[in-house]
Order: sequence, then C-alpha cells, then structure tokens
Amino acid sequence: MFFVANNIKYDGSNWALCEFDAIDFYNYHKATGKGINCRHKAMTLNEMYLAMGFKSRYVTCMPKDDKDTDCHVINSVYAETLKKWLWMDPSHGTFVMDDNNNLLSIEEVRSI
Repeated sequence: MFFVANNIKYDGSNWALCEFDAIDFYNYHKATGKGINCRHKAMTLNEMYLAMGFKSRYVTCMPKDDKDTDCHVINSVYAETLKKWLWMDPSHGTFVMDDNNNLLSIEEVRSI
C-alpha cells in the first residue's frame, strides 16, 4: 500500500487517460507527472495484492448521508492471520485501527 501511496501522486479529480491496469497507471503518472484518482490507485493496489497472492478487491465507499454524492475507493485485503478483510487506502497511505491497535475492516470502521 505504501508503494502506491508514495510513488504515484494522488489527484482526486484526474481520470487517467491510459489502459486500466497497474502498470499503465504507474507509467501514466511517471510520463505525465499527473496524479491519478482514488479508483485508479485502488485498482493498482488491488492488482499488486493479487499478484502477491493475497485475496483483494477494491471497494467504492459511499457516505452514510444519502444527500452526500461523493464517494471514495479503497482496498479490502484479506489477512489470513486475523481471519478478516482489512481497510487499506492507497490514496492517502492509511489504514484504520481501534484503540487497541487492531486493524479494522470496512464494516468495523463504519460501525464506529
């Protein structure tokens, strides 16, 4: 996650004009200097997790407030040792933990 967060600039309003795969998103950023949006960053991280053998998916997170039309795309990666899916945000290089430093899932974050 930190590789994507630190090596591909984030720009929430930019739709990358390239093929939709990790290598092309990375090359697009390197060639243009432009950032890519959260969906593209999550797609990139998803492919990287899958290539490393992790169960992974990218997830569009909609706000609880139905009047808010914004969304954010993150990753959910399965941790075999914890037996749960974890929230990973490659746009901002963040994950969420509880007061006991336990990594949280999307469902656990939304219940806070």
